[in-house]
Amino acid sequence: MTPGTRAKAQHVVFAPDVETHTAKHVETLSSDSSTDKSVEESTTNKEGTENRTSSSDVPSPEYFPETAPRPPSPVKASALKTPAPETPIPGTPVPGTPNFDRNYGRREHDDTDTESQSIRSTRTAGPLPYTTALRDQPARSFVQSLKPFNGRLNKDKWHKVAIRPLILFSYPAVLWSAVVYACSVGWLIVISESVAVIYREEIYQFNALQTGLVYISPFVGGILGSAVAGKVSDIIVKAMARRNGGLYEPEFRLIMAIPIAITTVIGLMGFGWSAQIHDHWMVPTAFFGIISFGCTMGSTTSITFCVDSYRQYAGEALVTLNFSKNVLHGLVFSLFVTGWLSDDGPKSVYIWIGVIQLILLLFTVPMYIFGKRLRMWTVRRNFMERF
Repeated sequence: MTPGTRAKAQHVVFAPDVETHTAKHVETLSSDSSTDKSVEESTTNKEGTENRTSSSDVPSPEYFPETAPRPPSPVKASALKTPAPETPIPGTPVPGTPNFDRNYGRREHDDTDTESQSIRSTRTAGPLPYTTALRDQPARSFVQSLKPFNGRLNKDKWHKVAIRPLILFSYPAVLWSAVVYACSVGWLIVISESVAVIYREEIYQFNALQTGLVYISPFVGGILGSAVAGKVSDIIVKAMARRNGGLYEPEFRLIMAIPIAITTVIGLMGFGWSAQIHDHWMVPTAFFGIISFGCTMGSTTSITFCVDSYRQYAGEALVTLNFSKNVLHGLVFSLFVTGWLSDDGPKSVYIWIGVIQLILLLFTVPMYIFGKRLRMWTVRRNFMERF
């Protein structure tokens, strides 16, 4: 070997074996990971101090072959040891949050709700509203459902129950509704009592069948009045509620008094006038349908306004409305309207009835202006809760 080749041989470096190099690094990895685990266990046992293993102890990524798993960093290892927060079970109170009672407002409402007088259910020992008690009762057979008496639903004394509808006359909203409802239904009763006098006896000389067919006109008018009263009233109420900042007031229903006054007053005066001057029988019959149209809107509006104003007294309020209708028109007007019609004629009678209807509906204006204040006055006076 020549000196030149000996000098070249001194600079030759043999490449290490790949498998041997990989095995050495794997052994280094396992030894480092075991060292980290021992350090973590020792630090955990010593008063919970932080892990002091530096990031330099972890080998750099280029030393790890693709087949060897990379050990987690000390930060990720500590994060894996911390338990995950428990998910609260729905319906259970979360610690640190106030426990709100969802039935608080309902219980406050039930205290003043005369329809929610408590009775004891067959399945529960606590007091429940009678509607809930009936819902929780066991199913009854068909024969049991035919019983005319199934026990008392309310434990109040009978004289208190009888006097409550009369006390509601002191509530201005209920009083207005009672007057409008009584007039809306009552004028149809008055016309029914005078139909025989106008169509059969004195003016048109109809027979019984022809007189009965006259009622097709108020039948159609009543159907249209019910449809229009509900749809138009809801449209007006929604529009006014949007203008009021999304807040609904029961007095918004009173706007319907305008079409009620127009249709009923024109219908009443036109019916008597056309019958007096012997117009064609279709003319008073058409006015009869217009009266039914307006009276149906009046009865629907009065009921909705009354129920929206005092929803907790809805049962007693409906009794008040029917009581006023039966007394004022079913009893009082039936005593003299037939004789009054025979003496003065239909023109004079129905013009005066139209004037009465117009005067009564004019009270809608102060009710619309002061309705909310009057409702708050009745709440402060607390008349119904005393009974």
